[in-house]
Amino acid sequence: MERWTHRFPLKLLITLPGILGVFLRYRWLDMLSQQFQSMEQLKLAAESQPKEDHSFKGNQRSDDAHECSGSPRSRKISARWDPDEPCRPAIDEAPVFYPTIEEFEDTLGYIAKIRLVAESYGICRIVPPPSWTPPCPS
Repeated sequence: MERWTHRFPLKLLITLPGILGVFLRYRWLDMLSQQFQSMEQLKLAAESQPKEDHSFKGNQRSDDAHECSGSPRSRKISARWDPDEPCRPAIDEAPVFYPTIEEFEDTLGYIAKIRLVAESYGICRIVPPPSWTPPCPS
């Protein structure tokens, strides 16, 4: 999973062709949902295990590498969530924006200006002017 995605709203992530364009990351949401399901499965497995009494310290295990067949490490946990099952909206036409260099001087301002249109589609593309270069430190 891409670590930087958690800083953006789940619904909209900003990229440009190199850096700009707003799109919905279904795959990222699928991975997030899978991780949540896996965590829930592990939590349920841990809760269903009988608790060991560690008060008697004379009964130490001599072989820590040997796992009993009922331990959480040896049990296979299968997720019940099927990523093909969710219904995704069909996106026939997404808007494409071609800002002028003047409009694109304030990139974030331009994105804020078109945000309502982009959110209604769930996805859009912003094609920067050919003369525009990203403000990256050298």
